[in-house]
Amino acid sequence: MATRDTPRAMQAHRRYVIEFSGAMAAYILVLMAAVPFVTERVDSPWRVPVGLLPLVPIGLMAWVLVRHYGRVDEMNRRAIVESMAFAFIVSAPIVITLGFLESAGLEMSIWWAWVAMGGAWALAACVLRFRYR
Repeated sequence: MATRDTPRAMQAHRRYVIEFSGAMAAYILVLMAAVPFVTERVDSPWRVPVGLLPLVPIGLMAWVLVRHYGRVDEMNRRAIVESMAFAFIVSAPIVITLGFLESAGLEMSIWWAWVAMGGAWALAACVLRFRYR
């Protein structure tokens, strides 16, 4: 039986999925409320504070990940660090490219950097989960 399959590891993974899903749901809800407010109420003094509200659930996601990292064994910690390293390696050139294209006058959305980073992190986490079984 692999380390990942121990009851303690399975419980930690289940807890992480539940906590991270809750934080992600909170992020989506806050984002759905904040984006229309920020784009429609251009003259509101609340525009910046409301625009920063999504940082609260993002901080919650970071806290959930740190807690999960503390609950798992060394092999799982290695997989977490490797998946984050892969996400950085993939997303860094994308962010740089978006910056250059924007400097060249093209309208580029920085949101694609987050999509690339999150997607690369999720892909690497799935691949490493099977690799280390």
